[in-house]
This record gives sequence, C-alpha cells and structure tokens, in this order.
Amino acid sequence: MLGDTIHCALRIRLKDLACVCLMSAQYTERIEALRRACVQDVNIIRTFPLQMVHSIFEEIAVPLSTWGSNLWKRIRSLEDWTGMTPSRELATARVDLLDSRRLTILLRDLHAVRVELRIGLINIKTMTGFIPWVITALEKLEKLRAEVGASALTAGQRAQFEDLLRFNENILPNMVESTTGFLDCIDGQMNVVSVVF
Repeated sequence: MLGDTIHCALRIRLKDLACVCLMSAQYTERIEALRRACVQDVNIIRTFPLQMVHSIFEEIAVPLSTWGSNLWKRIRSLEDWTGMTPSRELATARVDLLDSRRLTILLRDLHAVRVELRIGLINIKTMTGFIPWVITALEKLEKLRAEVGASALTAGQRAQFEDLLRFNENILPNMVESTTGFLDCIDGQMNVVSVVF
C-alpha cells in the first residue's frame, strides 16, 4: 500500500459545517480504515470537518512508521549477508564466498528494497507539504465562515487541531532523515555486491 494514493473531495457548508466527503484509493482496505476512523471521530468531524483530512494523514503516516521498522530489519538481514554489519560478529556470510546465483538474488533483493525506499521517501516528502496546506485550508475556512456570519471555532478546538498537525509536522523530517539513511545503507551494499559481482 506504499504507492497507494488517496483522493479526497470534501465539501463543507459554511454556516453549520455540515460536510460531504468522497474518497477513493487503490486498496479497499485503505478506504475501510478511513471510514472506520471517520465513524469513530464522528463527533469531532461534526464540529470540525477538517479532522477528516487529518485522518487521511494518519492513515498514511502510521503504516509508514511500521514499514520503516520492518524495512530496517530487512536491511540488517541484507547487511548480514554481505558481511557489512556495524558489528562483524553479526555477519553470517561474506560476499566473496557467495556463488553467482546467490549474488544475483542478493542484488535483486537490494534493488527491491531500494525501490521501496524511494517510493516511501516520495510519500514522506509529499506529506511534508500536506500539513501547511491543511493549516492554510483551516485559515481559509475560518475566514469564509466569518464572512457568512457563522461562529468561529473555539480557541481550544483550533489549538487542539493545530497541535495535532504540528506534532505530525515535527515527525516528518526525522522520517525523511531515517529513510535517506536507509537508502545510503542500501547504496553501500549494492556497491559492495557490484564490486564482487
């Protein structure tokens, strides 16, 4: 589901914040998870429809965190194969002792992980630009509501939502750094295998 895109059209009636949302994604599981999140947060969404947009963000961000830790285990396993682990005792094989068939498999696995990392990095960088967009949408929504004479969000409601966004915004640079670090590891492994191959 790493390369899956979620499309969302959200229409909000300014005077009472009633909303209609149309979402689509390649994987049905994604839409079902978002539907469950919206049902769970229905009271929040009634008072603050942009929470639905934050649910989309979380549907992408939480699996990315799990993906990152699982991917690190795969990278460590590949490093063990090449004998390029931080601790030499963890190495289970040496590249120069591997036959051509195993080197081909290793190179294929390294390439697969590298492609997965690139897709993940694109997703994370896209999410980095998503949060400022949501904050701008919030400001625009509040301005338009004021123009039609509707009451603004309470300071507490707005602060709570902005805190959620800022929290996630602070996590994303670390995700970019760790994913870039994983890519560096894989590139190093591919160089080692390429020299031997």
